Order: sequence, then C-alpha cells, then structure tokens
Amino acid sequence: MERKELSIDELADEDTSYLLIDRFKKRFVKVWNKLCEVKGRESTTGRATERKFFYAGSKYPEIDKRIQRFINRKKEFPDYHDIHRIVSACNEKFDLHLNKSYIAQIAKETFVDVGQRLQERRQEDFAENFGCQLTDELKSSKDPALNDAELSRRLASNKKLGNSKMEEVGLWCVFSFRVIAFFR
Repeated sequence: MERKELSIDELADEDTSYLLIDRFKKRFVKVWNKLCEVKGRESTTGRATERKFFYAGSKYPEIDKRIQRFINRKKEFPDYHDIHRIVSACNEKFDLHLNKSYIAQIAKETFVDVGQRLQERRQEDFAENFGCQLTDELKSSKDPALNDAELSRRLASNKKLGNSKMEEVGLWCVFSFRVIAFFR
C-alpha cells in the first residue's frame, strides 16, 4: 500500500491507500497499548530515542540532573536559552557562585555537548530502525557523497558554515546577556 502511486482522482477519495495505512497504524497503536496494559508492560518499544537521557558532561552534578530532567520530561531538543536558564537557575538555587560570563560559557559548552549526544542517539535510532520496505534497497555504498568530490566538498563546507553560525549564536547570546545585565 505504501508503494502504490496515486492518481489525482484517487487523492480526493476517502479510502486512499495512505489514509488506510494511517488508520491501520492508529489501530495498531491502540491494540499495542491495550496489550501492554493487560500484560503490565511499558508501551515503549525500546528505541534509542525513547530511552531516558543521561547526562554528566558538566562539572556540576546539579546542572546535569536538571538538564536530564528537562530533556526526559519535554522529549524535545532544548535550545540554547533553555540550557542557559537551567544553568542560571542552578547557580542561584545551589549557590554555585558562578559569574555571568562563566554561566554563558558553561551553557554554551553544555548546549553543544547535549546537542551532539542527542544527535548521536537519533542517528543510532535511525540505524536501528532503517527497515522500511521503501528504503530496503538503499545501501550506504550508494551514498552519492562517496563518489562525488564536489558534493562531498559542499557538504563539508555546509558543516563548517553551520559550526561558524553556532559560534555566532553563542557570541551573540553572551553579548545579549551582558547588555541585559548592564541595563538591570
């Protein structure tokens, strides 16, 4: 059903293969949750993205615990301001005696580290669950960047650009917090 191509006329139909697949998947999830409830098991599948996130990358266990709790509760990628807010709150609550520039430095380092760990976890999840019949024929040896030097160069350039943009955002945030602190 997933491989079937739809014509323009079929797209208006209420029983297209895509809509049927959606209904079947929703029904499957309901049955799965009920089965887990009856057997007294958790309904999670054990995928890497569903596992609890553990973090111990900063020098302060209080900050690490708060970041873990934030990510496990929200189930989403935190932005820099979330991490900065957590570090600042921990500084105040636990009397860590960190100055504003050091808070910004810790927030930046932690943000980058957490981002890399979440990205690795997402990539691990993708590698474990790469079994869709639509992509079964794909092989990593068919990666176009392996055979095309120009594409490989462009991808490396984009990565370098992304890293420089991250630096800019970090510096801009540090500057913004200093300006805000100045006017308080």
